[in-house]
Amino acid sequence: MIKIVFTYRAKDDLKEIKEYIETQLLEPKTANKLIYKILKKIDQLSIFPESGPKLEYFDGTYGSYRYIICENYIIFYQHDGENVYIYRILYQRRDYKKILFNENNK
Repeated sequence: MIKIVFTYRAKDDLKEIKEYIETQLLEPKTANKLIYKILKKIDQLSIFPESGPKLEYFDGTYGSYRYIICENYIIFYQHDGENVYIYRILYQRRDYKKILFNENNK
């Protein structure tokens, strides 16, 4: 079975999502349910690591990032044959291409 590896940034994304829903929306049960759903969706990648489509870049080419959607969040990952690396978990309405590519250019 494929191993799931979270980057530090992906772990922070999960914490921020949970904290936002708990503190800003005052919905701790909803926060816990959402985090559970996201982690369950990610866990499925250990069986089907190429289930998500490849991410299209600004110029129309495709790279090694793949993504899956859970509720209103996009989970970005890469699969190297042995591991699935979870890079980011972002709200769908954010400019995720700008976030992903600007981080990689630093």
